[in-house]
Amino acid sequence: MVKKTVHRRKSQGAHGTKKATKTSIAAAEAERWTCAFDGGATSDADSSLALVRSGINGHRLRIIDVHTGTQRSEHAGAAKICSVAWGRQPGAADKGSAHVLVAMGLQSGNVQLYSPARNAVVKTLEGAHVDAVVAVEFRGDALFSLDSNGVVVQWDVASGTAQREMKTGLSGACALLVAADAQRVAVASHRIELWDVSRAVRLHSWPGHTAPVHTLLWAADEAALVSAADTDRHLHVWDATPDAEARPRAVLTTDSPVSSVDVAASGSVLAVGEDGVL
Repeated sequence: MVKKTVHRRKSQGAHGTKKATKTSIAAAEAERWTCAFDGGATSDADSSLALVRSGINGHRLRIIDVHTGTQRSEHAGAAKICSVAWGRQPGAADKGSAHVLVAMGLQSGNVQLYSPARNAVVKTLEGAHVDAVVAVEFRGDALFSLDSNGVVVQWDVASGTAQREMKTGLSGACALLVAADAQRVAVASHRIELWDVSRAVRLHSWPGHTAPVHTLLWAADEAALVSAADTDRHLHVWDATPDAEARPRAVLTTDSPVSSVDVAASGSVLAVGEDGVL
């Protein structure tokens, strides 16, 4: 549907094409659901899905059992939920469900930590962001958050305090990726930047895509980045090593705009287009 809208208006000239592109991007953003699998947060990896749905009185976070399709718990709040991520309470010795947390990045600039086991928000992280928190990601006992104005905050989950704050200046930021050792973060809008966390220094800047990036993934043992954007048929592979060039290492093309991407352990890039073709 998005692709048809773009083609239908191409004959209207440059102004029509620009208008169609904006309409297509807005439609893609509206249709993209906020959700996340639990990954390694529990003993049974990918057994739960955190799904955000809009309601009359605000957004609802639903925890779904992916094996049975049943709803395990639900949280209703007045604030708009822009992003979610699974993690664990600091110092938890086992992977029991009692220690699982779901971080919710809110339109208000706050981050809430929700416990599915207790069906309650157990902590609110606030005071660091003034714009919508568009991405959140756990790394060990830390949580990283990104707002739409490009500010990255590293939180200590146990105390609920901000440990570091980086102002990348990347307006319209929408995607975040944190290295396994939490020493580097990638942030993206249309453009993609790689930052050193401890020094708050930008390591690389890449031109990225013509539309907002919806996916950032590590590849090749974090020596490369894979990116995909709304209404874009092209997957870009970027060199993330110190001597990287400001151009893609490779560009992969699908038959329709990319809707979902993953990187296999072997290094293969798997992508599904809007037409459902892998």
